[in-house]
Amino acid sequence: MNTGQFYKNIQKFVLIFGILISIGNIQVFGSNRANQFLHGTDNELTTDDLSLPFFLKNKKLNYSWGLRISPQGAFTSKEPFSLSYITEGKYRTDYATLKPVLNGAVVMILRLSPLISLEGGLGYAGKGSYIGIHPSTLVPDTSIVALYSIRTFRYINIPVFVKFHTPQNELRFYLSAGVSVGTMLTSYETIHYSDEKEEVIDWSERTQVADFALHGSTGLEFVSTKRISYIMELNFIAGLNPFIKFEDQSLSGYRHYLVGMTIGFNYKLGLNSPLDCPEF
Repeated sequence: MNTGQFYKNIQKFVLIFGILISIGNIQVFGSNRANQFLHGTDNELTTDDLSLPFFLKNKKLNYSWGLRISPQGAFTSKEPFSLSYITEGKYRTDYATLKPVLNGAVVMILRLSPLISLEGGLGYAGKGSYIGIHPSTLVPDTSIVALYSIRTFRYINIPVFVKFHTPQNELRFYLSAGVSVGTMLTSYETIHYSDEKEEVIDWSERTQVADFALHGSTGLEFVSTKRISYIMELNFIAGLNPFIKFEDQSLSGYRHYLVGMTIGFNYKLGLNSPLDCPEF
């Protein structure tokens, strides 16, 4: 099995697993709300309703859904984690190619304890880079110059995070880490010329369909009401697999990266939440 097929198999497995888990959670949440409606009760969801380890059994869960909007800068690089990347100033070249993107996600959050939450959902990720072209790049037999190009890659993905946060109710500081697996929607390069015309080159045949990334972030959550809280965070997302197919050697080894911030809100689904109790 070649490496490209290996990535595709992993992607299919994770996507199917994520869909099955989502369906299972929807069934649990739906049956819980139906019982409240039919019997006039306001029962919280507990870990007895879920298949979780024994040490989480009989604990109340705070479950919420949230919306995330992420203005970020996208770039591509071969070596953002090498020592020379910092000491030799190679990061300046990469960050000079930042491409502004606006990404987003809809997430479900399970708060398992005063300090730990799980978060997962469905997201959209725009990636790519800005490529400056030397002014001497002329269109043959003309005076037209290729000024610059923008490489655009769009993915739909499933992110999963573990979030560690302080236990305060009103203002919580948190750190989170996780991964995402995605599938490519579009892939192309747009070249801009001095005569104000554009040329679009389809990159879909050169681009890996699967996209894997490592996520890290830190931020604050502001609790507004018993149901609503707002989040603001700084984040960095590093690609785990090269985005160009291995038979294309011109960009071999390059991965996607995103740096920026995220804003959003959480809406609590449980009417009686552990967050309303002193111990949470």
